[in-house]
Amino acid sequence: DHWVGNNLKDFLTDECLPKLGRILKECANDGAVQKVELNHRDKMVWQYPVRYTFHRFGHENAALLLGRDLRPIAETQQQLVQAQIALEQGYEARREFDARYRVLMANVSQAVAFVSVQTGRAEDANDAAATLLGLSADALRGSSFAQHFNDRSNVELTESLMNATLAE
Repeated sequence: DHWVGNNLKDFLTDECLPKLGRILKECANDGAVQKVELNHRDKMVWQYPVRYTFHRFGHENAALLLGRDLRPIAETQQQLVQAQIALEQGYEARREFDARYRVLMANVSQAVAFVSVQTGRAEDANDAAATLLGLSADALRGSSFAQHFNDRSNVELTESLMNATLAE
């Protein structure tokens, strides 16, 4: 209500003022319907975008502005940007973790192997573990860990490893 009787320019952001001037001039020159997006402000507290179509009518260069509030679209775009930033931060954290993990695995002198409880396969192993078993690290990764031991089945070896992990 407080916009009524006031100049539209008073409720536009500074970067939209030239855009409004250009569109009004084009509308006055050719009378064709013009489309433009303008960002409004109200007492500099909040801003929101509106997509307008300008329609010229009458003899006094009057124009009718029909607008569509774009706040829902702008909010969705903002949520997408925030989600993208969060994903990128997650990826960066994961890359840092992976780099630290790889450096640790490459530099630790003790034999280390990660074995999946569900499958019994060696998910990862360092060179010291592979050398201890007489394999390359690539050959050890993804193989059934129990096959490298003569006296244990997959279930027995996994159970022994779990018990050792839980014991003090």
